[in-house]
Amino acid sequence: MVFEELNNLLYINNVDVYATYKVFLAEDKMGDHTNLEALLKPSSLKTNTAVDIREQAGEKYSADLKPVNQARDIILYFICHGDSKANFLNNYQSFIDFIKAGKTGTGWLDLKVAELDTTFKIFVQECSEYSQLTYLEDDLVAARFKVKFREPQPAI
Repeated sequence: MVFEELNNLLYINNVDVYATYKVFLAEDKMGDHTNLEALLKPSSLKTNTAVDIREQAGEKYSADLKPVNQARDIILYFICHGDSKANFLNNYQSFIDFIKAGKTGTGWLDLKVAELDTTFKIFVQECSEYSQLTYLEDDLVAARFKVKFREPQPAI
């Protein structure tokens, strides 16, 4: 079973992950915007170093408090499906191998969501939650899982 409307929505390393692995971004709960919020949440800023001199009141900071982003974690929810147990397991394992290996085996991923005009340079930290959504013997086999990525130099 193919859901054509899911093609061209999510690219990782210039690969349409739905067309290739039958994987797409999905929310944890109906009506949520968890994935979009995770991608668009601004990173925290690095703290400015203060000098606290005992003989002077208060503390001193640099004249230039240039804002600099901290690295951030991005947690995304995915669904993978297949039209049989074997097809599902192949899609799922291939996708997991793909995101762990990254670009030419370096581990780096360029993630681009069609509705955002931003590329996120990330790598996988962990695949945590996994929920089987259907029985493995069904005609459409699907599972939802959560992946935590690290973005060392945040795009946002």
